[in-house]
Amino acid sequence: MNAYARIVLASLLLAVCLVAAGAQDLDLNGRTKFATFDLSLAPTLTGSLDGRADATLNWLDWLQTLAELSALNNQQATSDSTGDSTRLTTTLSASVEVLRINQNLLWKILPFKLSWLELHAGALAKLVNIDEKRYGMDAAGAQFFDIQSTTRYIKPLVSVGGGLNFGLAKIEGIYEVSPLAVNESYSGTSIENGGSGVVNTPFSGSDIGLETRISGKAQFNLRAIGLYGTGEYFRHLGYNKYVASGVAKPYAYSTEDFLFGGGIKLNFLKLSGVSPYFGATWIQHQFNPISAASGGQIASSSEHWRLDFGFGL
Repeated sequence: MNAYARIVLASLLLAVCLVAAGAQDLDLNGRTKFATFDLSLAPTLTGSLDGRADATLNWLDWLQTLAELSALNNQQATSDSTGDSTRLTTTLSASVEVLRINQNLLWKILPFKLSWLELHAGALAKLVNIDEKRYGMDAAGAQFFDIQSTTRYIKPLVSVGGGLNFGLAKIEGIYEVSPLAVNESYSGTSIENGGSGVVNTPFSGSDIGLETRISGKAQFNLRAIGLYGTGEYFRHLGYNKYVASGVAKPYAYSTEDFLFGGGIKLNFLKLSGVSPYFGATWIQHQFNPISAASGGQIASSSEHWRLDFGFGL
């Protein structure tokens, strides 16, 4: 992640947490907090810094607004008879679920109430910025390439989810999907050293893309401490360009991210009404070109661990 991206991420995380923390003591009917937040800063074993922050505003006991910021870094290296290459990807995202309606609206309509059942549905807008750097050289070391590109898009998403809450134990799942294809814009610059010398090639483009996210969480409250486990699957379908001999060739691709983690929450410690937690997450990132004429792209996969620590959850 470059210095500018780190500054922007840190500023956004701090702003969300300050706003949410300042609202911790505002209750609805003396029972429901007006705002809750979760902040996680996660250094990885590959030397990068991931992070996430989210805040929930409870307007009514059945109506909420949610905001989330996140950063995820991945590094992939491939080596074969033709040469070596490395792909570095930083994904920054921000989303706002303007209106989320939960199960409490049903309990106001129906003649019964299932206190252990949680349901919700909502619509959100998501802004994503993907910075990618690809570099490498041939097996003889005579030719090299260095390609940097940025993909940006804003997508509407629909979200549905639910779970079971028994007080000491809670499980929940969320499914998010883009209901329609939306334009994504991308641009970048390629530097190549070939038979004709160093060639600098700028490129840009626009095409449609889709994304899907499925996530789940389990929590166990053991009074003084708590245990938690999380899982997430994220798939993005998009477009970019691969440059060869000064010619930018478009290609379609998909990326898939798998995240599985867990840890411990220290319920006996409180800071502005929330407790710290510590854990670890295993992350796998897969890149798959899906176009027949993929501009020389090959599938690749990488995995790494990160150490999670934060407040809320």
